[in-house]
Parts: sequence; C-alpha cells; structure tokens
Amino acid sequence: MVESLSDDAGQAFSTDRLLQHPAMAATLIALSKVRTRDLVLPPQIHDAYLEHTRHTRTKINAGWMLWAAALNILCCALAFFIVPPGALEQVVVARIAISLVLALGAGAIFLARRSDVEGLLTIAVCLAVVALAGFMAEQARQHFAERYVVHAIFMCGTAIVISRIAWRDTVALTTSVMTALAILMATSPTADLSIAEKLQMAAFFGVGLIGLALAKRAMNKLQYRVFVLGLVDRLKMAEIEEMNGRLHAIARTDALTAVSNRRGFDEAYAALQGRPERGQCAVLMMDIDHFKGLNDTRGHAAGDECLRAVAGVISGELRHSRDLLARFGGEEFVAILPEVDGQQALSIAERIRAAVEARGVANPAAPGGVLTLSVGVAVSPPAAIERLVARADAALYEAKSGGRNAVRLAAPPAALRVA
Repeated sequence: MVESLSDDAGQAFSTDRLLQHPAMAATLIALSKVRTRDLVLPPQIHDAYLEHTRHTRTKINAGWMLWAAALNILCCALAFFIVPPGALEQVVVARIAISLVLALGAGAIFLARRSDVEGLLTIAVCLAVVALAGFMAEQARQHFAERYVVHAIFMCGTAIVISRIAWRDTVALTTSVMTALAILMATSPTADLSIAEKLQMAAFFGVGLIGLALAKRAMNKLQYRVFVLGLVDRLKMAEIEEMNGRLHAIARTDALTAVSNRRGFDEAYAALQGRPERGQCAVLMMDIDHFKGLNDTRGHAAGDECLRAVAGVISGELRHSRDLLARFGGEEFVAILPEVDGQQALSIAERIRAAVEARGVANPAAPGGVLTLSVGVAVSPPAAIERLVARADAALYEAKSGGRNAVRLAAPPAALRVA
C-alpha cells in the first residue's frame, strides 16, 4: 500500500525535492511496484509530474490546435470545388473562424501554462468547432451536411487522443462533445437520414469517442509509469553514486587512524605536481620515536592507541581545509602543506613535535618515558616539487640520527644551490 503523505499536504514538490524527501522517495519506490492499470499518483507527486511535463504538455496542446487550424485552412481551398456557390462564402467564413478560434486557443495555452486552464481551453475550442460545423451544415445543402458532422467528430477525436490534459478534463471533453454532436445531428439536415439512422450514427461515433477516451486514460497511466520509473532510476543512481563516494573515501582512508592512507597521499601529491599554478609547498615526514620498543613493552593494542593519539595531535595543528595528513606506513606520517615557505613549515613542524611530547603518552622504551616525534621538513618552489618527499625523508633521517625528538629542514635542491 502506498504511504500516506497527508503530513505534507499543500506543499509543492519539484522532482528534485521528491528525490530528497525520504517519505516521497519511499512512496515512489512503492509506486514502481504497482500495476500500471492501478497506478494513481498522490497529489504531491502528481503536481511534480505536471511541473515536470509542463513544457512538453504546452507544446503538444498548442501544437494540436495549430495543426487543426492549418488543416482547416487547407479545407477552405477544397470548399471551392464541393460547396454550392450560394453557400460558399458562409462556409469559407466559418472555416476561417474555426482556424481563428484554434489559433487563439493555442496562444492562450502558451500564455497560461497551467494544466487546469489548458483543459478548459481544449473543451471550449472543441465545442466552438462543433458549433461552427453545425453552422456550415446549415449553410450547405443536405448532401454535404453529414460531411461537416464527420469533420467535427474527427477534430474532437484527435483532441481527445492527442491533448495532454487531466483525466477529469478528458471525461468532460468527451461528454461535452458527445452531447453537442447529438444535438447537432438531431437538428441539422443530415441527408434525409431517418431517426433510426441518426441514432445509429450517434451510437457509432459515441462509442468511438468513448473508446478514444479510454485509450487516452491508458496512455496517461503509461506516462505516469514512465515518470515514476525515471525518478526511481534517479534514486538508484544517487544511491550508487553515494556508495561509490563512500568506497572511494574508504579506499583512501587509513582504517586505524582515520587519516588518509598511502594511496590517498600519492593521489594528492600527484595532483599537486600537475597544477601549473602551484606555489611553494612543504612536506613533513614524521616518525614516532622508539615505536617498536613501545609495542614490545606495552603491546600492540597500546601501539594502535598511540598511533590514533598521534594522528589526532598532528591533525589539530594543521589547516583542515588545505593541508593533507596521511599515514605513510607503520609509525610514519606525512603531511602536505600547500603555499607555505620554509619558516612557516618549520614553525608548524615544531608545534607538532612539541604537542606530541606534551600529550604525555607513556613510552617505556623512550629515554624520557614519554612518546616523542621526529620530523623532516622539505620546502620546494613550483619548479622542484617532484623530489620533495625524498628530501623530506632525508631530513627525517637526520633528525633521527641526531638524537630524535627533533625537527630538521632539508637543504634546497642542488640545482637551486648552484643558481
């Protein structure tokens, strides 16, 4: 059973809002499982359907009227060959009047762009066509009267099938046209037809118009089905995109520390190299001192907790919107700092080192009994970023060799020293 949407009554929903609204999305999925002949759109979804099809609906409804107007003008030329001379002028004027009514109706539809107005205009235009057809039947001889009745039925039948109006308007259109045609056949001189023959003719065309209306209802149901399935497909695509986004993030995130992993760092570093407008950039290579001893004395669970704590401390000292922190492997971390110079990079590295030491995480394997960090810093101008990681790693080695718990700045590239 389709979920009730009474809590949202009165709200207008576009297709985008439908997909973002949880209750509406659930209703769309439920509707996609309903048989086509039983498909009924709730008011909010039907309003979204009308808005979604507004442009196409306006073109079809106005296009039918313009097509009918052009066809009627073409019939004016044929009138010179089949209409008696005494009635020719009145018939031509009536046909021009029909074309004018149709053209005005098309213009009104383009201006209104509302489904309720389009339905009323279609009904009014068809009734005007029937009335003018009756006038032409009166003006022509009896031999031609039946022809104008058939023309009116044909025109109204195409309106029932082609026009994109609400089902209630289609029912009103069919009923109004059948009533008007019955009056027309009863009062017009239709070629000496008997009452029985006129009743037979009315029944034949009436059943035909009803059949066209029922076919139109089936077409409406199919259009609803296409609309619902299209939105459900968009829902599924959004779910797939969201899932792909999660998988993309998971594949580039270290599960233990929740910072980027080596893959995420490599992609960010490659993207940085591919930016021709990049400015100075710094890389910090960081290694936890005496981490193997901590694992041996306190266990791997304590080691994992230590890695999470260090990652949190480092993240707190970086610019969250611009810098990237990644776990490089084991107890090593690496950070990319775009658009910083050497002094700024050293200052950030020193803050990180001091913050890790101040955290006071116990490490029995360290000389001071607390966890410390060694940092290698490399800064590169735009032209020499390719070996930035290698230079930062070399600076980290110097910091470790010099006693640990230290920060070292890598020397500039040889080419820049020569220059």
